Amino acid sequence: MDELRERIDSALRFTPERMEPLVTNVAFHPYFVRYGAFLYKRESINDEGKKIKRFTFVDLTCGEQRELFDHSHLAGLLEKETGMSFDADNLAVTPEKVTKLNAFVFSLKDKSRWLYDGKALARLIPALPQNAVISPDGKKAVYEGDGDLYLVKLPSMETTRLTQDGSADRGYGIRYQGSSGYIADRLAGRDDIELGRIFITHSGVPDEIVALAKTCIAKYQTFDEVCVTRAGCTVSSHCGPGTIGILFIRK
Repeated sequence: MDELRERIDSALRFTPERMEPLVTNVAFHPYFVRYGAFLYKRESINDEGKKIKRFTFVDLTCGEQRELFDHSHLAGLLEKETGMSFDADNLAVTPEKVTKLNAFVFSLKDKSRWLYDGKALARLIPALPQNAVISPDGKKAVYEGDGDLYLVKLPSMETTRLTQDGSADRGYGIRYQGSSGYIADRLAGRDDIELGRIFITHSGVPDEIVALAKTCIAKYQTFDEVCVTRAGCTVSSHCGPGTIGILFIRK
């Protein structure tokens, strides 16, 4: 009977439930993070018999293979920044790339993107359309799509459609584009402007766009009064809907 029990126990060691903790790296899923290099989750078993998974960097040009970063440190920073729980032995992140300076760029399940350089963690601004304009305070952006304007809150990427009547052949446009844009071109660095009053005149734009124009004006000049006016029918018929401009007096 004892011999039979020993044989049964020996056979039971090979059941899937008992074998799984003993077998590592059955599946291999490389993340190609730059030319000639990739990451993969290398499995191993620690002293307590627990299976752990750590991101390992492989450089194919020289054959180098090493653990990319301190997983416990990154897990702690992520918990502090997001309020969520992270297991350092199996980080739930999706790699995107490893820079030449070995900074790790990755994303989480909520689509947020992060950069970790081994010391600090920084959240990256999500990708915006190429024609997007970011507000001076970095909290909002506006872009044009299929003739209409959209407002985006950063970094959550919550998007609101501002206009409904645009089309591909007759739509809204964005003139102001950062320091080289319309308002900056008119106001930045000038000392020949009467600062008593400036007008923001438009042919029909959302209040959010007017507010953005006011913010941009304040960034480059300090006027005593900022007036908002609606263009008349003659001007509006020539420039079309969605046009905005500034009017001031030179010295």
